[in-house]
Amino acid sequence: MKKLKNGMQAQMSYNILGMLGYFPSAVERWALKFFSSKASAVMTNVPGPAEPVILKGKKLSKPMFWVPQSGGIGIGVSILSYDNKVEFGFVADAALVPDPQAMIDDYMDEFKSIQAEVLGAPAYSEELSKAC
Repeated sequence: MKKLKNGMQAQMSYNILGMLGYFPSAVERWALKFFSSKASAVMTNVPGPAEPVILKGKKLSKPMFWVPQSGGIGIGVSILSYDNKVEFGFVADAALVPDPQAMIDDYMDEFKSIQAEVLGAPAYSEELSKAC
């Protein structure tokens, strides 16, 4: 992932899309369709504050966001860390994912395995289970 993030492809795509903003809308629509056809999902990980945020004297308990969907991209995964917890959001086109709960269950099983490997903890977490 680091190789992809630090490589030239992402920066070049970003620059090309930025330049296309100066072209007529028909060219922009074509470019959006072209780039969207190269992807099947959008996934983003946003690191939030490790400490809780207080707004007007109230603790922000469970913030979340949804990754923007564009073109024909039918799956979105949002990951947000906040207050030493991790929140996941899934958006899926029903035509692509007829049983989204199965996708969520598979994803959480993998996350629990990674959690166990990284933390040396059991693969099952009561708090993680409640969050799902």
